[in-house]
This record gives sequence, structure tokens and C-alpha cells, in this order.
Amino acid sequence: MPTLMGAAIAADGGHGFTAGMSLLVATQLITLVSAVVLLARHRDPQAGQRRPVRAKAAATQSVT
Repeated sequence: MPTLMGAAIAADGGHGFTAGMSLLVATQLITLVSAVVLLARHRDPQAGQRRPVRAKAAATQSVT
């Protein structure tokens, strides 16, 4: 990414910094959209539902 930003800054005479920052912003937006898509696909459909926890029988027995 630094090489691409440097090339964009060097190639565009007076507005090089703006071109470099625009390239950086565009790549970060692509990364954000990709992450949201991957997380949406990975999400468990039952993630919001709570399941009851079963009590262990051995833990509730007393020793006499």
C-alpha cells in the first residue's frame, strides 16, 4: 500500500497528496465491506437464542 500511495502522489502533480489519501480511503472501504460480508456469512443463525444449561447430576449429590 505505501508503494501504491507513493506512486499516486508522484504521478499526480499538484494534487498528489489528495490522490494518495483517496486511494487509502478507497482500499479501507473495500476492506470494511469485505469484512461485513464475511461476518454476515459466518454468523450462526441461532446466535441470539439462549439455550438452557443442564445441571450436572454429580455436582448436586451430597456425600454422606
